[in-house]
Amino acid sequence: MKKSKLISTIVCGIIGIGIQATGNCQTYQMPELLNGFDFRFYDQNILGGSITIAPSTFTETVVIDPTAQTIEESGTLTLNSSVIQTSFNESQIVQIFPNPPMTVTGILTLSASISASVSFDTGPRALTYRSPGSWSFNSEVSLGVPINLSYSLVTGGNTYTGSLHPTAGVIFGYFSQILDTANYPSSIAVSGPSIRVPENGQTILDITTPNGLDSVVAVVPEPSSISIGVLGGISLLFILQMRKRKDYQRS
Repeated sequence: MKKSKLISTIVCGIIGIGIQATGNCQTYQMPELLNGFDFRFYDQNILGGSITIAPSTFTETVVIDPTAQTIEESGTLTLNSSVIQTSFNESQIVQIFPNPPMTVTGILTLSASISASVSFDTGPRALTYRSPGSWSFNSEVSLGVPINLSYSLVTGGNTYTGSLHPTAGVIFGYFSQILDTANYPSSIAVSGPSIRVPENGQTILDITTPNGLDSVVAVVPEPSSISIGVLGGISLLFILQMRKRKDYQRS
């Protein structure tokens, strides 16, 4: 599987989950927009089609506890896509004892879609002082995006079919998100989060047929209309989001 080191920063959107604040906590809410993005399929380095997640909106809730010096973010991402089909032409050299090595071929066809509500809650995260009016915190949380998947693999004169519901793991948030407290407590500003996956993507299908053909399919998320940065770099969209921060009005 080819390594794909991707970071795609996304302006988010969802129907938020309210959090009851107690004591000296302040609660802020802001409607957000989740830009469309893709889950791209790869079959052992063969590029396939992609599921396009439609744009949606959500409300992010932010709770600040000044006594504990913590911040908590929560919300629910609504992820929907149309059904897509993509095919891969397989050709592999296999050896099955006692036969000599031989070339086997096949055609793998996938039908996939996403329709899910994925909630996130960072829990209280420690705030670290940066400079007057500026604090940072780690907002990363691991999320699972369920995929509706069915397959048909034709090889050796036989057809193998099945349906499953794999989960694509993603990391939502940012390891050093910025909180602007210049207008605190009446309002705050928070830099935009991101979505990324481990460098090898996520394996969602692994089939080995009796003739030795092994089909391994993985997915990685890709933005639908912006360039992405590699690990060690930073995407242009994230820089723009850092300059145009989200203002939360106190509820």
